[in-house]
Amino acid sequence: MISRRFGVCVVLSMGFAVASAYAAETKCEGLKLPQAAETALKRFPDLAVSCRLNPTVIAGDFDGDGHSDYAVLVMQKSSQKRGILIAFAGGWTVVAGAGRPVKYGAIAYSDLNFDQWELHSKSQPVESAEDQKPLKLHGDALLVSYHESASGLFYWDGKGIRWYQQGD
Repeated sequence: MISRRFGVCVVLSMGFAVASAYAAETKCEGLKLPQAAETALKRFPDLAVSCRLNPTVIAGDFDGDGHSDYAVLVMQKSSQKRGILIAFAGGWTVVAGAGRPVKYGAIAYSDLNFDQWELHSKSQPVESAEDQKPLKLHGDALLVSYHESASGLFYWDGKGIRWYQQGD
């Protein structure tokens, strides 16, 4: 069990990386992963890198410790379920989706079908859906969205990846 007080937010948003949610998987030809991400991926033999969006890898300080961490688009080989692997500079890794349930909106999903993602800096304000406590980021996040409509943040709360709804 990992105990950290820093939040990691993964935020997926509109504008930077766009693809159809039903598009065929693009082969990752010539992709060079950072060493930390390559090492982390080896711990999960059921996962493969997904090149369905560009960029495939986003660097950020997701746990707020001052060191670069890497978020990588992945998919579960057997089911083709999509997700995110985060390789932290401290040597530990978390996977959201890709066959592993994670709260994404109101319920848990094991296939994260967002079609846009980008880095959301911890210094940027976080938009909030109605009736939701404001979120203060302690690390960078990933902003994700689906068809330029629903959007939110995945963030690290020191124990696991969490979802923070931004809009519908």
